[in-house]
Amino acid sequence: MDITENGALTYNHLSDDLVNAWFKLGRNSSYDEVEELLLKCLEIDKLYTWKMICAFRNFREIGKGERDLFVNALKAMSLHDAKNLILNIDVLKEQGRLDDFYKLGSHFIEKVVENTITDNELLVFEEIVKMYVMQFRKDKEAMENKKSVTLLAKWADHQKKGLGMSIVITYYLGLLEPSQRTVAALYKPIVSFEDVLVFLFRVMRLPMEKTGEQLIQTMVEKTFKEKEENFGDEHMKIVKSVNYGLAQFRKEYLSPLNKYLHTVEIELCNKSFQLTPERIESLPALCVKKYQKYFEKKFPNQFLDITYKLIAGEIKLKGISLDFGNFAKEYLQSDATINPITEAQFESILEHTFSQMLSSLEEGNEYVVSCPISDISGSMMTRFNGICPLNVCALLSILTMKLNILVNWKENKELMAKDWTDIVMGKREFKGEMPFYATHGISFSETPQFYEIPFECGSLRECMRKFMDQPIGYSTNFFSVFNLLKQLEVAESVHVPKRVVAFTDGQFDQQNYDPLKTTMEAIQKLFDNNPPEMVYWNIGMEPKHKTTDIQENLDGYSAISGYNQNLTQVILFNQKRNGTIVKMNPKEVLMKILQNSAFERIVITYN
Repeated sequence: MDITENGALTYNHLSDDLVNAWFKLGRNSSYDEVEELLLKCLEIDKLYTWKMICAFRNFREIGKGERDLFVNALKAMSLHDAKNLILNIDVLKEQGRLDDFYKLGSHFIEKVVENTITDNELLVFEEIVKMYVMQFRKDKEAMENKKSVTLLAKWADHQKKGLGMSIVITYYLGLLEPSQRTVAALYKPIVSFEDVLVFLFRVMRLPMEKTGEQLIQTMVEKTFKEKEENFGDEHMKIVKSVNYGLAQFRKEYLSPLNKYLHTVEIELCNKSFQLTPERIESLPALCVKKYQKYFEKKFPNQFLDITYKLIAGEIKLKGISLDFGNFAKEYLQSDATINPITEAQFESILEHTFSQMLSSLEEGNEYVVSCPISDISGSMMTRFNGICPLNVCALLSILTMKLNILVNWKENKELMAKDWTDIVMGKREFKGEMPFYATHGISFSETPQFYEIPFECGSLRECMRKFMDQPIGYSTNFFSVFNLLKQLEVAESVHVPKRVVAFTDGQFDQQNYDPLKTTMEAIQKLFDNNPPEMVYWNIGMEPKHKTTDIQENLDGYSAISGYNQNLTQVILFNQKRNGTIVKMNPKEVLMKILQNSAFERIVITYN
């Protein structure tokens, strides 16, 4: 056992290693922690370990959407389970973006330079290069035949730290062909993949990334000078060959493919570019945000018209590829930054979530009304990598409340996702009884109490203001929250929710009920071992705070972490097996995620 930062008795891990890894690992987890926990998972079940790695990255279905965590997991698996990584590389590349493996490749190049790369890592690296080379050739052929292409050229063209990867890809595309006589004079004849890497990055000392507008020649000469080595004519010949190869790579692949993709960057270079509502709707919301100031300056009248259309809901932004962590980071740095682009982005996410929920209801799944418990303590104001946990807590709390209107779904089956979104954002009247927990949550502070966000709040700005109007506390005491629910049960004034979802960073105070019990043990006793079910959703960033109030797989309790709002579809429904409701517990929730159809193609060899 352990204690939290604030002195509360707790456990520092869950007894099931798969659940423990899923709960504890996040974007701030160190490589060593990732490797340690995943090795324990491999010993239990290789198949579920690989499905969990997919769920680290997968955003579109149900997963954490954590890119750095995914890359760190692949680094670890390159050492310890290279065969299965190679076997599933096509599936893995579909879980996030095509450029995820650029990061992994750059990591391998660093190890080549340090002379620490292993045989397993070389095998994985070679497969990554083959994958990219094959995809570039497929995209070029598809472009020539007027067919659809991937976004690989876009990602490769915007790599700030992927020059080394571009050099290797250029070599294997046949665009970089240095004189073998010159190569042999500096190194030896190249006969293997490892030879290529050693020659390019240890003998030639080519840069792995490009900084500013520095020429490769200048960067290489500087490195040779620092090493007190001579940069001769043979070296210059190779550098010229590399420069020529990269220029050909851009000429034959990157530029024509990007032009074919019709990226907004290409369009903005065209003097005839015009800003229209149709063009805005075709762009990802992040892209609109990125170029918002440019649009406001270059097309003031058109952008103002588009702004009014966004507010009225006449046009929509593509926003389902953004989790609430990045949403908070990009849009909620301060109240002043909430603008129509933000509003449209939030409503797009909300509509997407409603669509997921309606599909699940139509499949016969049972929705569970859940009350958000919002941690508004002082520690939630601490930013990590630009993300404020309090903002994420607010967004997830608001989302959870608004989804509770679906308890009325059976009487309103004709309503579509857009209709439900308009209702909960105050743009459409709802004819029916409004569920209490569709507008109320509980503040997690010294003296927990209900706060309200009425449906009349017609914008994200208004919802956020209402959320922040609640008394800000600097103490977090779960027992006090459940004591409030117990009082409701005794008084029969408000229905006690079947499930509560606590959005917190995990820094709890000591609960005063019994200093020798964990909070959950005290809550169990308070409700005679039948309390409302609780989902403990850790949105903290520091691994040391990822503690849990239980150690075993306790029914009626679950623990998850991450910023992906799509995880709500896992925790807001009862799971059924053979027609019978399965009691929620940490392992059942994880298995529900890992058994998603998105991970069906993962296969394992035990040889």
